[in-house]
Amino acid sequence: MIYKQDEANSRQPEVQTVATRDGKTVKRVYFNHSEREETDEVGEGEEPRQRTVHVANYIELETDETEATAIARQFMKQAINDYDNSEAVNEFSFEVEASGITIPYWLPVGKRAQIRESVSAWKSARKGNYHLDIREFDLSPEIPCAELLAILQELEVYAVKCYNQTSAHLAAIDDLTLTVEEILAYDFTAGYPEKLTFTI
Repeated sequence: MIYKQDEANSRQPEVQTVATRDGKTVKRVYFNHSEREETDEVGEGEEPRQRTVHVANYIELETDETEATAIARQFMKQAINDYDNSEAVNEFSFEVEASGITIPYWLPVGKRAQIRESVSAWKSARKGNYHLDIREFDLSPEIPCAELLAILQELEVYAVKCYNQTSAHLAAIDDLTLTVEEILAYDFTAGYPEKLTFTI
C-alpha cells in the first residue's frame, strides 16, 4: 500500500471523505501525525512570522462502508500491535547510583526467564551478589540476588498488565457497532501501566 504525505495549517482529521463515485466512498485515512515550525518570508522591515505546519501520512481507500470498516479494523489492529512492541511499552529504566545516569532498557520474556534461572541457581549456591550483564552500556552492576529476583518479578507483572491492556484494545476494535471514524479515532495508547524505574 502506497502512503502519501499531506501538509496543512491545522491538524488533519483521522479520516476524511474526499469523494463518492458509483456508490463507493473515497476515504482518506491520516496517520503518523507530526508538527514542525516554519518561518514565513516577509518584506523588508517586517517581523518574521512563525507558523506550525501539520504533517501526516495518508492512504486513500475506495470502498463501500462495510469494506472501509473492515480495512480500518485491520489497519488499527496493526497499529495496536506495533505500539505494543515499541519502546512506548517495552521499556523500563535503571538509575545507576554510582554514575548518576539513567539507562532505558528492556528484557524480553525469554531473557527474563534465563536471568531468573541463573540468579536462582547463583543464590542457591551462595555465591553472593549477581553481576547483571548490561554490555550495551558497558555496565555489569553487582546486585543482591533477592533484589534482582524482585526486579524480575515486578517486570513480569508489568508485562502481564501490558499484555492484558493490548488484548483489551484489540477486543474494543472488534466492536461491530463502531463506525470507520470511531475505529480510526480510537486511542490505543491509553490504559498502559506506568513505566518502572529501578535503582542499582
